[in-house]
Order: sequence, then structure tokens, then C-alpha cells
Amino acid sequence: MAATGQAQSGYLSNAPLPFALPAPPDEAATSLESTIVQASQKAAGGPQADEAVMDAQAFEPAQPITRFTDAARAPLIAEQRPVLVAFLGRALGEVATYSGTYKNMAERARLYVEEPAIPLCYDNPRYPLDPKRSYPSGHAANGYAAALVLAEIFPARREEILARGLRYGDNRVVCGAHHPSDVLEGQLLAVQYFKAASLTAAFREALDCAHQEEAVIEKKLPALPAGCATRKLK
Repeated sequence: MAATGQAQSGYLSNAPLPFALPAPPDEAATSLESTIVQASQKAAGGPQADEAVMDAQAFEPAQPITRFTDAARAPLIAEQRPVLVAFLGRALGEVATYSGTYKNMAERARLYVEEPAIPLCYDNPRYPLDPKRSYPSGHAANGYAAALVLAEIFPARREEILARGLRYGDNRVVCGAHHPSDVLEGQLLAVQYFKAASLTAAFREALDCAHQEEAVIEKKLPALPAGCATRKLK
């Protein structure tokens, strides 16, 4: 499935992904998912509920990056890591375009629409949730795609970063915004995007520059190569 819309600025230029979105689960499975969501909301403690709200507010493509600061144990902000932030912002913008294409195909109602008893933790009037674009979860796709990239940059924190990426998607269930299957398919989409993008020279070069930026921060390199320095603005 090729992406439509604003993917030209990404790494795959609308190329089809090796990802076939299955049909949304049937009514019986959706009923079970409703039970899972309600149980998840009851089980979530204060810190996780708060985290779910904060994750829900990360709407722009680059915003999920900052949600991984604790997992990476590094400030993931443009002032300190401009190459990495620009790289991830470009990639996540493309992931969002792909997930949007699949959402338009599926037109699955969100769980809180099907089950009004399920509360929605947060909805921003600037970015209102479309009640018919639940499947797959764009937040889950962006969160896990960010985790896959960051795990390459911070290998010593790989397990913590990938776990945070999974939790980023799970928090959409805690938030009441998605079915569990929406989250899973979003994460699978992220895996296929990462695999496909990693085959392109542009993505590999950007990843290498992010590695070199980290080497400069760790004082293993004196300065960024000129080609990488220009990526701060891309």
C-alpha cells in the first residue's frame, strides 16, 4: 500500500510498504476488546494514567520524540540533538501519512463510540479525534517507529526504549482512544516502515549522521562532518 498525501518529504517517496492491513476484528472480538480496555483503565495507576494523557497530547510528528527522554536517559530536544530530531521528525511524518492512508481504508469506529461507557482521557480541539479513523493507531505507529530508531542510537538503552515504545501504544488503550488491535496493527506498521526505510540510502545516511552527532556529544568526535551538519535544517 502506497501512502497518499504529504509523503514526498519522507524517505520512501510514497513507495508501497510490504504491509497488508487485515480487516478489523469482528463484533465478537470487538466486544472482548471493550472488556480489555475497561480492565486496562481500571488497572492503570496514577502515574500510567498521567503518562497516557501526556502521550495523547503528542500530536505533531516530532512531539513523540521527547516522550522517550527518560527511556534514553538523554534530552531528546532540538537544542541538543538537532540532527536526530530532524531525522525523526521527517520519518515520523511519513509514518503518519502511511497510517492515515490505512485509516481511510478501514474506517473503523473508535471504541468509545461503540461503547460510550469507556471514557476518553484527552482530546485536543485543535486535533480532534476522527470517530471513524481508529484502525490502525497512528500514535502506536509513530511511537514504535521512534523507538526502533532511538534503539539504534542508544543501544545500551535498547530494551528500555523498545519497552517505552510499546507502552506508548498501550497508553492509547488506557486513554480509551483505541482498541488493542488498533495498537498492534500500528506497531506492525512501524516495523514494516522501519525495515523498508532502512533499505534506502537517504535513511541510512540520516541514521549514520545521528550516530555521529551522538559521538560528538559523547566527545568521541570533535565535530560533525559537514554533510551531517546540513541535516540540522532538513
